[in-house]
Amino acid sequence: MSDPGNDGQHEAQDLGATQLGRVSVEREEAILAALGDPSCRAILTLLNDRPRTVQDLLRELSVPQSSVYRKLGELQGAGLVGVQRSVLSTEGRRTDLFRSLLAEGTVHFGGGGVQVLAKFRVLASERMADLWEELRKGGER
Repeated sequence: MSDPGNDGQHEAQDLGATQLGRVSVEREEAILAALGDPSCRAILTLLNDRPRTVQDLLRELSVPQSSVYRKLGELQGAGLVGVQRSVLSTEGRRTDLFRSLLAEGTVHFGGGGVQVLAKFRVLASERMADLWEELRKGGER
């Protein structure tokens, strides 16, 4: 499925993702905490569309840089965000492209509790899909 706002670079966005399923209690708590925090929720939403740098996030969020780094650290620690790949900036600095590991999620209320079902990305598979796309585009020239 292609995203119309996408340049075709990440069409295989769910490639290598796990199946939607029940998560551990610890991961369930991390997901619920992230969804309850407006800044974390905004970061997860942006990183679910495509990988982004901290600078990309800063341009789209009205949050101080220190808060973005802190929230990314919290989300990484909870296993909800990962570094898809690192690139060199034009100044020669390494820049990380972050991606939401949470591809899809559902929260169910009932039966006296809350149940979280989640589907997680496997970033190595996405990176391989990106490399394949770059090779394919190079062969078309």
